[in-house]
Amino acid sequence: MVNENDIIESVKSIDLDNDSIEATTIEDNRTDSRSVVLFFGFDIVNSTQVKTMAYDSWTEILDGILKNVQETVNTKFREEVQLWRIQGDCIVFVCSVNKFDLNEKVRDVSRVLKKVNKWITDKTNSLNNLNYVYSFLGLQAFAWIGIVTNDLNDVRKHPFDNYSKKIKIRDTEVMFEFLGNDIDTGFRIAKYTRNGQLALSFELAYFLLENNNSILDLVTYKKLKGVWNNKYYPIIWYDNTDTKEGITQNFAFDAGESDELIKEYYQNKDREDQSPLRQVIQVKDLDMFTLGKEMMDRIIKDRRLSSKINEMRKLLINPGSVDELIKPSLIEMHCVAICYFKEGDDYKFLIAKRKNKDYMDGKWEFGCAKPRLQDTIEESLKDEYKKDFGVSIVPVCDSCRSDKSPIPFAVYKVIKQENSIQKGIIFAAEITNVEEMKRNIATKNFEKHSKVLLESYESIINRKNSSEQFVPDFFDSLRKVYSYLKKEKVSDVY
Repeated sequence: MVNENDIIESVKSIDLDNDSIEATTIEDNRTDSRSVVLFFGFDIVNSTQVKTMAYDSWTEILDGILKNVQETVNTKFREEVQLWRIQGDCIVFVCSVNKFDLNEKVRDVSRVLKKVNKWITDKTNSLNNLNYVYSFLGLQAFAWIGIVTNDLNDVRKHPFDNYSKKIKIRDTEVMFEFLGNDIDTGFRIAKYTRNGQLALSFELAYFLLENNNSILDLVTYKKLKGVWNNKYYPIIWYDNTDTKEGITQNFAFDAGESDELIKEYYQNKDREDQSPLRQVIQVKDLDMFTLGKEMMDRIIKDRRLSSKINEMRKLLINPGSVDELIKPSLIEMHCVAICYFKEGDDYKFLIAKRKNKDYMDGKWEFGCAKPRLQDTIEESLKDEYKKDFGVSIVPVCDSCRSDKSPIPFAVYKVIKQENSIQKGIIFAAEITNVEEMKRNIATKNFEKHSKVLLESYESIINRKNSSEQFVPDFFDSLRKVYSYLKKEKVSDVY
C-alpha cells in the first residue's frame, strides 16, 4: 500500500537539476487523473508601508483591493477559476488550461492586473481623504503551470507531477492544497515581479512562445532557492502594454537606479555593455538575453527539461479531468429557462438544437445555465441566456415572497456517468428584446446550438410526431409553463 507521507516527502526531495529525471520518467499513457493547471496570483505593492502610515484604515484599503481582484477575476473567468489561498496581501487562483485557451487565459490574467491597477490609480486621483495612501499602492502578478494529479501513484511514476491533496475541513466543506516543485517555483518567481508586471514560469513562457505569443520579455537570470539545483533561472515578464516601449512603460523614470532588478534589465539589454551576467551566461552565436525559441530550447537542453515539456504538451492537448484536482465537490446545478413572449392572443417559445455535445447531441432543448456561487439564480439565468442566445429575459418570479425569487416549474436529474447525478430546475422567463432576438436568429451563428427558433406552442407540440429528438420531459415542461401562462390546468393542455 502506498504511504501518503512517503510520497509527499519524495515530491519535496526531487532534484530539479533533472540529471536523473530525464532517464527515469515512467511511460504511462493514462491521463484521467493528471492535467496541466494554471496558477496565478496578485500581490499588493507597498502594503507594509501603508500598514505603518495608515494604521487606522489599512485594513479597509487592502481588503478593498483584494475584493476588487477577486471580483474582477470572477467576472473575467466565471466558474473556470478557483480561489486557492489568500496569504498576507497575496491572493492566488487555480484554473484549468489546455493548448487552445492557454494564451487567452494568460492574457486575461494580464487584463485583470491592468484593470485593478487602473482602479487603484483612479482612487489616487479621487477626492477621497485616502487618495494620498493609494498613491503608494499598486498590484503585481505572477503565473506558472504545473502537471497536477490527485493519485499518489502518479507522483511515483511521474517525477514532474505535483500533488493535489483534498483536505476535509468539516462534513460539508473541503479545501485543496498543492505540493510539488512547480508550486515552490511559482512562489519563488513571485519575488521577481514588480508593480504592473506579470512574471511567468519558464514552462509557461515556453508554451506561450510556442503558440506564437511574442509579447514576452526576458528581464534577467536569478538563482532561485531549490529550483534547478540553484542554477540560473530566466525571469520572464509578460508584456501587457501594447506599445513600442513594452514593459518599460510601467517603469518609473528613475527605476533603473532605485530598483536593482530593473537596473539589471537595462544592463542586460545593452549588448555592448558586458554586464556581470553577460560574462557568465554565454553561448556562441546565440544571445541568451533575447527571448526566442533557440534561446529557450538551449535552456531545455542544458537543464534537461525535454521530458517534462513533452509530458506537459501531451496533457495540454489531451487534459485529464481537472475538476477533481482543483474544485470542491459541490452539487452541480443546472437552471433551465423556458423563454417566451406574447404574440397576439398566444405565446411563442425559444427552442434550440444542441450541437457539438458529448451528451444528448442534436436534441432540442430550451437552453441551460449554471448558477454561479456569487450570483442569484435570476442573475445567472439572465447572463447565461444573453451570452448563449443574445436574448434579454425577465424570469417569472414569486411576487408574494420578499426575495422575489424565480418560480420553479419542475425539477429534473441527469445521470451522465456512474456516481454523478446532475440536478436541474426549470423556470419560465419572458423575452423583452423580441425584435432583436428575431434578427439574431436570422443572422447569427450560435456557438452551442445548430438551430434556434421562436415557435408557437402548437407548432412545437406538432414536432412530437416527427423523427426529431428532444431532451427528456421536453413536452411536459413546456406544457407546465404554457398552462401557467394561459391560466389553465396542466391537464387541460395535454
